[in-house]
Amino acid sequence: MNTTSSTTGNSRIKTNETNEVIVSRPFFVFLFLAKLYYRMIIKCRVFLGMHSPGVADNDERFTTFLAVKKKRVWYPEELQQQEFLVGLYQDASSETSDLGFSVKGTVYWAHKDVLSVQAKKLYDIAMEYDNNNDSPIPIYFMREEIFKSILKFVYTVETPEIENAGIAIELIVATNYYGVTQLKLYVESIIVDKFLTAGNAEELLIFAHLHSCALLKEAAKKLEFVRELNEFYKLV
Repeated sequence: MNTTSSTTGNSRIKTNETNEVIVSRPFFVFLFLAKLYYRMIIKCRVFLGMHSPGVADNDERFTTFLAVKKKRVWYPEELQQQEFLVGLYQDASSETSDLGFSVKGTVYWAHKDVLSVQAKKLYDIAMEYDNNNDSPIPIYFMREEIFKSILKFVYTVETPEIENAGIAIELIVATNYYGVTQLKLYVESIIVDKFLTAGNAEELLIFAHLHSCALLKEAAKKLEFVRELNEFYKLV
């Protein structure tokens, strides 16, 4: 069989007398090995310890794709309570404190000296507020439960109960804004441990980037990679 060859850019294409393209044998070998390689990877099971709610363990859409050793989620070191701060929180009133915050009509009393150390941004906001009559500083766009959880942590280092991802997201936004870093890190760990799934990894990756959440960002990247690899497997 006679063949002719033509050169296009850096590629060399061979054709026979009927102008049928002849692909060299090494090309077929490369395709076979590439497909075999990805199939071997994808058939491995990834033990991330995270499962999408409502998705069965044997659901192939979320089956593990990379042989990755299961790792425990990192949590920040638990802080020790200081009794005098706990006492200040329990006894806080308009008479014993020098600062008040109004959230949806409820007033929460605090102390400037405590906030200046434990929640610097919240302290700065309070100092910038024009408050000539000593009235409570209004806090907008935040639920009472969220603000109360932050203020309680500032004084007692007690972490709040986080029942769902929505509450966790609210806490991340608030702690990032007010500079309560230790609580923010704890909530990040909760999200990674309990609420991060293949289904919301992309969304949480963007959220983590916007709110400077390094731990969540790294975990979401890994899970998003697994999801993308799954999509690739569907094409091969």
